[in-house]
Amino acid sequence: MQKSCTPSFPRGRAGVLCLLASALFGAVAAPGRGWAGPNGEGSLIVHANPSLNYTIDQAWCGRADISRAERAIVDVDPSDSDHTRKYIWFVLAVFPTYASPKVAGLTFGVEYDSQVTVEAVGLCGASFELASSNPKWPESGSGTALTWNETQRDRVFEVYWFAGYGYTESTFSLTDHAFSATGFADDSVPAEIDPIEGYGTLGFGVAGHNPYLAFLPTGACCNTTGVCTTTIRDLCEDAGKTYFGDYSDCPVNSSEQCRGPCCIDGQCNPGYTPRECDRAGGEWKDFYRDCGRTACIPTRTSFGTLKSIYRD
Repeated sequence: MQKSCTPSFPRGRAGVLCLLASALFGAVAAPGRGWAGPNGEGSLIVHANPSLNYTIDQAWCGRADISRAERAIVDVDPSDSDHTRKYIWFVLAVFPTYASPKVAGLTFGVEYDSQVTVEAVGLCGASFELASSNPKWPESGSGTALTWNETQRDRVFEVYWFAGYGYTESTFSLTDHAFSATGFADDSVPAEIDPIEGYGTLGFGVAGHNPYLAFLPTGACCNTTGVCTTTIRDLCEDAGKTYFGDYSDCPVNSSEQCRGPCCIDGQCNPGYTPRECDRAGGEWKDFYRDCGRTACIPTRTSFGTLKSIYRD
C-alpha cells in the first residue's frame, strides 16, 4: 500500500502530484510487484517517425502516426557527419489489449551515449511536469514526473517527443527514474503506482527494442530463401514474408525449413525455396507441401491429362 501525502488530500491531479513529488524526494516507497493495479503491465516504448525531419517552431505532438504498439519503428539509419537528418521520436505509454488503464501520473528516465544528441523535447498532453535538475532533464541519466488533469484511458498514447540525431550503433533508451519511485499512477487517493513492465530503446544503425512484443503471440515465419524465424504476425507480413499462425513452430529439421514443391516443365520437384524455384524457371506452390499433394500442369496439356491430374 502506498503512503498518501495527507489523509484529506483531494482527488485528481493534486493528489497525484503530491505522490510523485514525494517519490522524487524519497518519501514514498517504490511500487511493489506483488499485485497489479489498473495500470499493471503497462510499458513505455520509443517510436520514430522517419517521415518527419526536425525543424524549430513546429508542433510535433499528435504526429507519431501509430495506433498499434507492435508497429513501432525502433531503429533508424544513423546520421551523417553533417547530421542534416534530424529525427523525431516519441515516447508512448502502451498497454495490452485486455487492459483498462487509468493513468493520471508517470515517472521515467532516459539514458543515451555520447553519440546521441538531443536537440529539443516536448511534452504531449500532460498538465504538469516535475523534471530533475541534476542531471538536468533531458540529459542522459535524468528523469521526469508527469501528471494529467484528465485521466488517460487509451491503450496507446503519446507522452513526449524528442528531436535529434545519433551516429552508428548508438542508442537512446527509456529507463527507471534515477531518484524516484518509477511507474504509472492512477487517479485514486492515495494513488496506486504500478511498475513499468518494459522500456523501449531506439537504435541508430543498430537494432532497437520494443518491450510490447513480449505480450503478443509468435509463430513460424518463412522468407523466400528458406529461412524460418519465430516472430509476431505483423513483423513477418510487413517484411513480405509468410506467417504460419500463432504458436506455430519452425521445423526441427533445418533441411525442411520454408521449402515446398516446384513445378518445372510439368514435373513436381520437392524441397525448393521460392527463390530457388524462380531461378529454375519453375512455378513454386506452397510451403510445407509435398509432391504427393501437388498437381503440376504442363504448359501444353491435353484434356485427357487434365482429367487424370484432377481425377482424385
